[in-house]
Amino acid sequence: MVAAKCLVEEGNADVDKAMNRGCNPLYIASKRGYLKVVKWLVEEGKADVDKAAYDGTTALFGASGTGFLKAAKYLVEKGKAEVDKATGKGVTLLYIAEADSNEEIVKYLKRKGAIEEN
Repeated sequence: MVAAKCLVEEGNADVDKAMNRGCNPLYIASKRGYLKVVKWLVEEGKADVDKAAYDGTTALFGASGTGFLKAAKYLVEKGKAEVDKATGKGVTLLYIAEADSNEEIVKYLKRKGAIEEN
């Protein structure tokens, strides 16, 4: 995380810059459950929590699909991520969480008003 801080603070790196598949640092950190990095990117780096990859997925999709409830909660509660997002093909956050049997995230997203299908 020291390298990320240095790149942003000293080198003016763009925290929302996507890689070749459209994934940005916040998506990757969320998907891997790196909560400290997620918090830093949102709070200090001012990352756009709803910045979508080429396929329409956001950081919340990453956390929801891999079962990282703490990262998902942080993105929604502190980052104000949208829970009713769907990809261009209509795939919703609930679908992703349900498909990967992430029951706690499914319950959480439903409590927060996530849509069943688009």
